[in-house]
Parts: sequence; structure tokens; C-alpha cells
Amino acid sequence: MKTWQFDGPQTQEFGEGRPVESVHAVLVSGRLDVVAHPGRTGVRVDVHDVQGRPLTVTLSEGHLKLEHHKDSAGGPLLDMLKGFLSNSRNASVRATLTVPVGARVTVNTVGADVLLGGVDGDVAVNTVSGAISLSRLGGRVDVKTVSSAIDASGLRGELKSKSVSGRLTVDASALRSAKLGTVSGAMLLDLVGSSGLVTATGVSGDLTVRIPRDAGYDVTAGSQSGHVVVDGQTLSGGSGSDKGGHRSEGDRAFAMKLRTVSGNVVVLRDGDGGAPSASPFAAAGYDDSVQDVLPPRAGGLWDEPVGSAGSSGGSSTGSSAHGKSSSGGGATSGGGATGGVWVGEATGSPTAPADAAVPAAPAVPADAAEPADGAVQADGTVQAAPAGASGEGAGAAEGAGSGGTSGPRTDGGQR
Repeated sequence: MKTWQFDGPQTQEFGEGRPVESVHAVLVSGRLDVVAHPGRTGVRVDVHDVQGRPLTVTLSEGHLKLEHHKDSAGGPLLDMLKGFLSNSRNASVRATLTVPVGARVTVNTVGADVLLGGVDGDVAVNTVSGAISLSRLGGRVDVKTVSSAIDASGLRGELKSKSVSGRLTVDASALRSAKLGTVSGAMLLDLVGSSGLVTATGVSGDLTVRIPRDAGYDVTAGSQSGHVVVDGQTLSGGSGSDKGGHRSEGDRAFAMKLRTVSGNVVVLRDGDGGAPSASPFAAAGYDDSVQDVLPPRAGGLWDEPVGSAGSSGGSSTGSSAHGKSSSGGGATSGGGATGGVWVGEATGSPTAPADAAVPAAPAVPADAAEPADGAVQADGTVQAAPAGASGEGAGAAEGAGSGGTSGPRTDGGQR
């Protein structure tokens, strides 16, 4: 076994003599991008930043391990959390790994953001609060988190996900099977392909599944206090106070068992890709407070990002659809690091140049006459009309100030 340590930015190749079969990373915070490159047998490690103790890399018989916190056989999440609270508060690493397409990848973090893309081997991600982005994965994917937002697109294998409050969004994925569980996070699945098996349970989060336009299905769904709508039809049966029931159509290629306590359950078909179709809730006669959370796809992508989730040092947007995740702490590009296939990119928030000038307010001549009632003053406010005056002057001037800023209304005039 060989060991290396990184205490700052550095790039190094591993496994040139023997193919790397698996990669295991253990981080506290920061960001880790893992991107697969066709034809590669070794792993390229690009370390962009290290805070705290050095990052340790070991290679033994085709297995590469990166550790910024000592892993433990007694439960990595609990062990990392204990270490984080005791002596690892300032530990942070930002790195990019370029791996073989068939490599198995395991990532354990406390608060680090994780991006994984293009890997066909099995993938496992365990984290407490770091944002998770998954793109074009072909093997088994197993994700466990407490509060992380999970954004995935182009998955082609199997998905298992467990969370407490993290939102799950899966876009344009041909999953053979999905087994999902959450307490309060919303779950949104956009399925493509010819068949699939979905089992999902929740407590208070909404659950929405969209299937191809002409696909057959077999759905058993229920909610104790939420609404249940399958293919435009409200299911209000069930025992006791439960709502839901069973519905099937066609060849039953998509089999689903969906259950939540107080959230809504919706199964709908993909639209034409043109104008958004009416919400199945609206078609069932419910008011606008119950919404269809999935718009029709346009070219296989979301028309708008679905939600956002915070990340350490910045924000992580619902970005799997567009292939982006942003972090205010810095930028790492999966494509840029490899010079090969693109899977995802991270971009920092744009900042104004340090020497950027701030436009000054227009000067007011010293001999300028006092503004009349209802006129816009130099500072953008509106001169108030005398008591008892008509609101016509102030109402007409409102909103005409600089940048659309309106002054206070004191006359009760109509807007």
C-alpha cells in the first residue's frame, strides 16, 4: 500500500500500472466532483484547496481512498459527525476526481457537496447536509442523507434513497427500480424508458411521478390527509380516513406503490412538450392551493429548476436538469478538470469588480424651486399633498421615481 498527503493545490495520477476498480472518499466539508472519462484506467486527483489537516490518499491493489477524516467501521456517518463536532470544524477540501467509467464509487461526507457523473459502476453517497448532484449514472445508486437536496438526471440503473428532510428530484431517468423513503422531503420522479418499478413512502412530503405519454401502469397509492390523483382521476377510496386506491391501464409496464401520510400523491403522463397541460388537481375540481409540481418537459429538461437547497459557503440549485450546481465558495468544473466528457459544472456567484464605480445621484441646483405637491423630488420620493387634498396628484406621481421607487402615500388615493 502506498500513501500520499496533500496540504494544498496539487494534481497527481494514480493507478497507471494497474486499473483502479474502486474509489472511496471521506470528507468533512467542501466539495467533491467525481467525473468518469471513457478509456481511462487510472484516477486523476485534482486538489484545489485543503483547509485543516492534510488530505491523505492511499492506493492498494486497485482501491483508491481519500481521507480528510479517519473513517470507522462502526458507522461512517456517526463517526464523522462526532469527529466534526469535536475537532474537525475547520476541515475542508475541494477536489475533482477523474475516474474510469466502470469504477465503483463511495463518498462519505458531513457537509461537503458531491457531484457524480458518467459512472456505470455502483455508487454510494452518505452525507448529513451536503448537496448531492447525480448525472448519467448506469449502475446501482444508494443515497442516504439527513437534509441534503438530491438532484439527479439521466439515471439508467437502480436508485435507493433515504432521507429525513431532503428533497429528491429525478429528471429524465430510465430506472429499472427505485426504492425511496423520506420523512418530510418532497419526491419528484420523471421517468422515461419502457418500464420501471417504484416503491416510495413519506410522511409529510408530496410525491409526484411522471411516466411516458403512452406507457401502461399499475398504481397503488394512498394518503391519509393529502390528495391522490392518478392519470387525471382522483382516488378517494381506502379504509377509514385514508384516501387512495388502485388503478391500472395498458400493459402495466410501470408498477408503483406510493404512500404518504399527509402529503399529496400524483401520477401523471408526460405532455406533448408544448404548452403546459392543465393540472390534474385542477381537472379534479381542487383549488389553486393544490398544484401539479411537475411542468411538461421540453427536450428532456425541466423548463425551470425545481427548488433550491443551501450548501456550505453558498447555494445549490435544483440543477440536475441543467447540469449545474452552484457554490458560493468557489468553482470546480467536471469537464474542465478532465478535458473530456462533460457531466456537470459548478459555478461561483458573479461578483462586481473591486474598482467598479457606483453611479452618483443627480445633483440638484442650489436655486431649484421647492417641488410642488405630488411632484417627484431628487431623492425619488413624492412630495405629500396637503391634508384634505385630492389623491390625484400623488397617485399619478407614484412609481415615477428613480428605479421605480415610489414615495409614501399619505392621501388614500387610488393606485
